Amino acid sequence: MTAENHISSIKQNYETYNVAKLQILSAVFQLNDLDIEATSITVQQVTLLSMSGICHFVNRYVKSKLLVKKVIKKKSGLSPKSIYYYEITDAGKD
Repeated sequence: MTAENHISSIKQNYETYNVAKLQILSAVFQLNDLDIEATSITVQQVTLLSMSGICHFVNRYVKSKLLVKKVIKKKSGLSPKSIYYYEITDAGKD
């Protein structure tokens, strides 16, 4: 892999990570506004990113109101992407 390709790959992964963070944060705020007790959120991610990294993001920004109950990683064949399921529950009602 050339240096240019490597830099491009890192940039693409970083952009994917930021999109995923925004999708999760948006979904969490929507849940909070609608006062839904529990649901699942699906986010496409590159496998390079760990579940714990996304969990940390969610916990850091919405820890006071919501709690991540389950995180399950489901592999999608040989694709370089995976699907992550987040079950988020209102911490006060759990």
